[in-house]
Amino acid sequence: MKTTDVLIIGGSAAGMVAALTGKSVWPDKSFTLIKKQKEMMVPCGIPYIFGTLESSDQNIMPVDNMMAKNGITSIVDTVTKIDKENKTVTTASGEVFGYDKLVIGTGSTPVKPKWLKGAEADHVFVIPKDKIYLDEMAEKLSSCRKIVVVGAGFIGVEFSDELNKRGHEVTLVEKLPEILSLAFDVELSTRIEELLKNRGTRVITGNGISEILSNGNGVVKTVRLESGEELEADAVVLTMGYKPSSQLAEEAGIMVDDNGFIVVDEYMRTPTPDIFAAGDCAQKRDFITRRRVQTMLASTACAEARIAGMNLFNIHVV
Repeated sequence: MKTTDVLIIGGSAAGMVAALTGKSVWPDKSFTLIKKQKEMMVPCGIPYIFGTLESSDQNIMPVDNMMAKNGITSIVDTVTKIDKENKTVTTASGEVFGYDKLVIGTGSTPVKPKWLKGAEADHVFVIPKDKIYLDEMAEKLSSCRKIVVVGAGFIGVEFSDELNKRGHEVTLVEKLPEILSLAFDVELSTRIEELLKNRGTRVITGNGISEILSNGNGVVKTVRLESGEELEADAVVLTMGYKPSSQLAEEAGIMVDDNGFIVVDEYMRTPTPDIFAAGDCAQKRDFITRRRVQTMLASTACAEARIAGMNLFNIHVV
């Protein structure tokens, strides 16, 4: 069994920042970060590899280099089990790591609604933080003329605009009355919608998707809206939200709430001693009201990771 003072699961924004912050505050402690993939994507830059950027290679976080420069061990593997009683984790390769403190930064996964008929058709995509998937998706989309993007949050709006830059005929569909309505007031949402339209994206609001229809080869052909209108489509991009990747924690008996988020306090501590969580997998609170919210942004993940990293071994409650 290998041992480390601090073990971080996840190499995206939360995991990387927790490791760097922790090591800077606790330089005498050993840190080990385990991530599923060698190449980690910059989360906020993912839509731009489909338009502004030439390829996903221009959207890579230099995780390994940053870990090496700061004396942090970086490992490519998948954690399959957390043993909170014995304070160990087991990986897919069979390695066992003992830890003093554990930070869970397992992120989130895109939602593909089970109720959506036809969602398993070929050329129906979601947006994971997975370079291999995104590269294959970009290659397939390059030959598509008409693309329907479902969901007008940040990612849906950015994807629509970027795909439009590449010359695709893009239709953005949003069930709510305005795009970006969970983030902005109507006045700003309306202005952004007009910008999108002026740049060539068709925007449909107040109308959700009910079914995806395929041709004889199982490839997307049509998107049917709740109103009954049908949109021709060579591909569909579902940006209908994300769910926290908390299964690993839940299986270990670490408390998870009704929405699937790992329960944490103001210092990102879980109810299990010596285990922290940060990023998309952890509970969120509004900065002003402190009410529970479901905001999943890299900037939020980084702020939480700094809090976790700074308070790993010595928390002062005033």
